[in-house]
Amino acid sequence: MPLAFLLAPALGLSFLESLKGSLLAAGGVALAGGLYWAFRPAPEEDEEPVAMGYGDVKLLGALGAWLGPYAFLALFLGVFAGALLGLLLGQRKLPFGPYLALGGVVAFFYGEAIWGAYLRFLGV
Repeated sequence: MPLAFLLAPALGLSFLESLKGSLLAAGGVALAGGLYWAFRPAPEEDEEPVAMGYGDVKLLGALGAWLGPYAFLALFLGVFAGALLGLLLGQRKLPFGPYLALGGVVAFFYGEAIWGAYLRFLGV
């Protein structure tokens, strides 16, 4: 966050604009990561422990900071891509990180267009 304040004058932003962007990014991290952590499945006793930890939560938190509200679009696209490939390959367990990253890239480049098309589809 201090880097944003240092770079704000060079980017032509005012102090309040950079503060607003920093707070939105922090809120995106907290909301995206917190919701993903809150709705995690309860571990079963006979299940193997998770080897990598909560890397998906950290990735979604970073996407929330970078994309803002479009992080939910990235999450949806990642779930959709992972489920589709899991069904096509017939596998039950797939790593989620690559599909979440793919959803983040698609949301970064096409998020506004996808969201606009969705709202036009709904008639809003």
